[in-house]
Amino acid sequence: MESFFTEGARVWVREKEQLLPATVNSCGDGTLVVTTDYGEVFYLQQAEVTRERVYAMHQSSIDGVEDMSALAELHEAAIMHNLYQRYQKDNIYTNIGSILAAVNPYKQIPGLYDLERVDLYSKHHLGELPPHIFAVANECYRCIWKRHDSQCVLI
Repeated sequence: MESFFTEGARVWVREKEQLLPATVNSCGDGTLVVTTDYGEVFYLQQAEVTRERVYAMHQSSIDGVEDMSALAELHEAAIMHNLYQRYQKDNIYTNIGSILAAVNPYKQIPGLYDLERVDLYSKHHLGELPPHIFAVANECYRCIWKRHDSQCVLI
């Protein structure tokens, strides 16, 4: 068991049909101690540590991504974890391929909708800048204006 996990490693822990993001506290004396991001501490005996119960978190889930189609682990927990990480940094917009997901910040985020941001996104194509509603709006406008393509935006 000691060779599989090191102290500080990020892992997924399966508990009651849910995957929880966690950090390894210690791994020795036949016991793996992990703390979830929600404050729960699990003491797992060596016999309980299986690939189905505990496995290493991929770097894309640790770092977070702007486009969740780039996540190496595509399951509900990884998606929610990525959205939460971005939300904590006031990055409320996240792409899922060509789909834009937004999380309500329940607060004002300075500069998120100012004129400078409008101007910035009007000068770039979709995908050149971080995810934002202005990027989607600009792409729709370009398709209407330049190519005369019909557009539909679902909100």
